[in-house]
Amino acid sequence: MGIRLEIFCEQCGWSGQYRLGIGSNTPQLRDALHLLDQSSRPAVETLLQKHPDHTEDFEFRLMHCPDCGQLLERLYVSLFYGAREHWETRHHCPDCGTALVPVPDPMSTSTLPCPDCGQFVLHPGDATFWD
Repeated sequence: MGIRLEIFCEQCGWSGQYRLGIGSNTPQLRDALHLLDQSSRPAVETLLQKHPDHTEDFEFRLMHCPDCGQLLERLYVSLFYGAREHWETRHHCPDCGTALVPVPDPMSTSTLPCPDCGQFVLHPGDATFWD
């Protein structure tokens, strides 16, 4: 099961909701291809077809833009195939184009600036299970 996490800023009142993890209705990556962005989908489909013996890891992750401070949920995919070959999704900020970095612990957001006011006072709020 995944979680839906609310993150809020105690300074300005900004808040956002993020769906993290993966739901029970998507046990395999093939079931989640429609959730990939258009730039990643062809590469993943090709790798899955060419390497049926692959090892996969995929889930929604909280990502942060180090330049403009955006917080976004993005589907992360990691594939191991062949002789130690590896492929993983890379995401960029839709506003400024900077490479997004994963937030290691979404329940610990006080080290991230608020996307609205820039203060370092983000906190996790309600968390509920989805799917």
